[in-house]
Amino acid sequence: MTRKLISVLIANLFVAAPAFAQDFQLGGSVGVGGLYVDDETVDAAKLNEYRDLSNGVLSVIDVKGRSRNYYLDVYGENLARDDMFIDVRGGGYGLFKYQLYSDSLRHNFTFGARSPYSGIGTALQTIDTSAGAVATVGNPALWSSYDLEYKRRKDGGALEFSFNSPWYVRVDANQIVFDGNKLQSYAKGTSPGNGYVDFAIPVDYKTKNLSLEGGYASKRLQVSLNFLSSKFENDNPVLRWSNNFFGGLDASPLAPDNDYKRWSANAIFKQLPLGSALAVRYTTSTAENDVAILPTMLSTGGTNPTSNPTSPVFRGDIKYDTYSISLTSNPTRQIDTRLYLNSFEKKNESSKIDFLALPAGFGCGDNPQAGPPAVSDCDTELFSYEKKNYGVEAGFRLNPQNKFNAGFDYSDLERHRKDSTETEEKKYSLEWKNSSLDLMRARVKYQFTERRSNFVGGNLGANANDPLFLQRFVARYDVSNLDQDLVKLALDFAPSPTVDFGIELNLKKNKYKDTILGRTKDDRQELYVTAAFGDRDVFRVLAFADYEVIKYDSVHRTINAGACPVTSPNCFDPFQPATTTAFNWSARNKDTNSSFGLGFDWPVREQLMVKGSVLWGRSEGDVAVTAQTLPSGAPAATLVPITNYGNNEKWAFNLKGIYRLNRNWELTGGYSYEELKFNDVQFNGYTYVVPVTPISASTSYLSGWYANPSYQANIVYLIAKYKF
Repeated sequence: MTRKLISVLIANLFVAAPAFAQDFQLGGSVGVGGLYVDDETVDAAKLNEYRDLSNGVLSVIDVKGRSRNYYLDVYGENLARDDMFIDVRGGGYGLFKYQLYSDSLRHNFTFGARSPYSGIGTALQTIDTSAGAVATVGNPALWSSYDLEYKRRKDGGALEFSFNSPWYVRVDANQIVFDGNKLQSYAKGTSPGNGYVDFAIPVDYKTKNLSLEGGYASKRLQVSLNFLSSKFENDNPVLRWSNNFFGGLDASPLAPDNDYKRWSANAIFKQLPLGSALAVRYTTSTAENDVAILPTMLSTGGTNPTSNPTSPVFRGDIKYDTYSISLTSNPTRQIDTRLYLNSFEKKNESSKIDFLALPAGFGCGDNPQAGPPAVSDCDTELFSYEKKNYGVEAGFRLNPQNKFNAGFDYSDLERHRKDSTETEEKKYSLEWKNSSLDLMRARVKYQFTERRSNFVGGNLGANANDPLFLQRFVARYDVSNLDQDLVKLALDFAPSPTVDFGIELNLKKNKYKDTILGRTKDDRQELYVTAAFGDRDVFRVLAFADYEVIKYDSVHRTINAGACPVTSPNCFDPFQPATTTAFNWSARNKDTNSSFGLGFDWPVREQLMVKGSVLWGRSEGDVAVTAQTLPSGAPAATLVPITNYGNNEKWAFNLKGIYRLNRNWELTGGYSYEELKFNDVQFNGYTYVVPVTPISASTSYLSGWYANPSYQANIVYLIAKYKF
């Protein structure tokens, strides 16, 4: 749906509305103004990441039409800008209703990104690897410049009919279009030392969605049946690019076309005995696609050995089935309960592809191929699972001021996965709500979670000299055995009608039991405070502060060899004494997030309202690492801690005034100042070429993404509104 079409529809609605009823009246406002931004940036993409701050015209439309039988709402803002939004709603009371909308957004990643490749943003990107081109390839100043960005636009509409009956029918349709490019990096070889390349891959996506729904709604019963069809299309399924490490044209698959269909049925039965309501839901859906398998693989010397797939096409076919039942009851004024059961099943019926007799040097997963003879095979891992979840919640009101809630939740997850086949999880919770004091409300909740998994890799590897032996001790934290303690505290204190305080405290401690290699524990602590002072009709101040600390502890093992050397026998066993070749090391990641905000509303006079705010936020990260000690007592390796991982700080000051000239005209003007400081060890000292010298087949080429996100900006705007 184009902007022109929406404009025509709006115009027609304004003309047609009076025909619906003679008493139909329009009111609202139309505003126009300007925006001016003065910024100090190297790369203004972060400043404009999700918004259009280019100097130019601002606009807003907010119109409402009403009669005894019909209504119409039209809202639009930032017309003809990259972040334009238009929404039209209307209908006849009890008869029908409709909606038309268009929502635009530009996601800016980097302005002035660089690449030594030609064909930037297309499905074919090449580079000159001849000897005479070395100077150009090694000098980013001679590379091509481009903007890393894409536009997203969603256009759609909905129509619903009920005709003053309990029955209704609704249809929704929309189309989402992505157009531009985004960052994607690919390895040039099979080892970290072989280099990688930043690419601007083409983004030419289109998703078409259609939803049909019918139902019945009354005081005792609500029933609905819904069908959704979604089709995703990508005009560029494969990126082909020059890979000078292997010396040929490489191929990297991109997002494939796919189809998704879902049926869902819902029913709610109300006014049942014991003050009960029963809710039932069932959904079944399928996701399908057909993807051509790359028949060859780029290898050393520009050769293209075959991948030997058992079928030239992979046919994806995944089915989801879910159902849920929930019964809520209120048998007495003191007691309320909830019983629930949920089931989720994913069936992976995709085609199973085997890659037979892989060439020397190729392998996959647990079947590495070290060399001839070429006998290694790889097969598709079809992931599927089934989850059952049920629970009970009960509340007891001891008296009007005290209520207790208790709950138990159990889930069992069975999966087809190589490291773990089943996980059971139990949650126990207890909550107390108190309102004994007229000026204060309190809520305290404690929850304990126990998770246990069945691991099936305990026999991997022939012995401690086999690389697969190490997998016996590696636990992925999403399935690791876990004990979790969670505490939540909330207090609301209002000593007077013009003073209000709120405090929330959240504490969570995870201990990953029995983990030898992987995450061993993590802690999260968060404190959130709010306050409000003053009469909103005179002068009112609002404030908040948030402080959060997260710590992750983990243990890892380093083996600086593909096979155990003589000096480090049984090196794939983490319980062996440390050597300089094979040793364990631990890490503690710590993230600290702080924020503060202060705002005010000041009605200076009847015609003038002044609003202002100050916002500040800071994120800090650090990593402490410690190596296992050798028998001599010395560390097995010198590890350097990271003290500025993801550090950033942002200030924002806003001041806005709204002045009513008369009953028809209103002026809104404002000033904003924003500043972002960025200090991240990953990007400090950024270079486009790694290593800088000498240029070789293993050299990495970077785009400049996140090299210079810091900015300072002064933003001024003024809008004049005419109300009618």
